[in-house]
Amino acid sequence: MDGILADGRKGTIWLCKKNNGHALGLVVNDKLILFRHAVEANNLGAGVTLGNVDSMSDIECDICKAKRTWHIGEAALERFIEKRLRSEVRNENRN
Repeated sequence: MDGILADGRKGTIWLCKKNNGHALGLVVNDKLILFRHAVEANNLGAGVTLGNVDSMSDIECDICKAKRTWHIGEAALERFIEKRLRSEVRNENRN
């Protein structure tokens, strides 16, 4: 299931583990953008975003209390490591 944020970014709706899950956020470019509160999947216009989750976290649905674990995707982890290494190389070159 796809969704669109107010700024036009598109992503995949991230649902809790309940059978017809509640929307907890949106996955955009391997990052989870959480909604401030979980919303019914058929009422996505009510979602207000809170922020990104970049690492592993347990997210609890505030409607049904079901928990789901978010973990960074492999591609996003590779990009993070590459960015970190480039930053370290730049810092070493300055010294």
